[in-house]
Amino acid sequence: MAEWDPWGVPEDYECEVIEDDTPIPKHVPQYQPVALPDELFKILDDVKSDPALQGDAPPQVKA
Repeated sequence: MAEWDPWGVPEDYECEVIEDDTPIPKHVPQYQPVALPDELFKILDDVKSDPALQGDAPPQVKA
């Protein structure tokens, strides 16, 4: 059976990235991503280093 390929993009497909540095008019709103807090990265590191999460079994939740 063929595996479903949702995007249908061949493995050897290459695309060209075109950078456009045309100035944006002042009346057009621009998206400025905010910096993520350092605390988030500390939490992610703690979660990755948690030995309970290293195995294949999901963590046990006590009721």
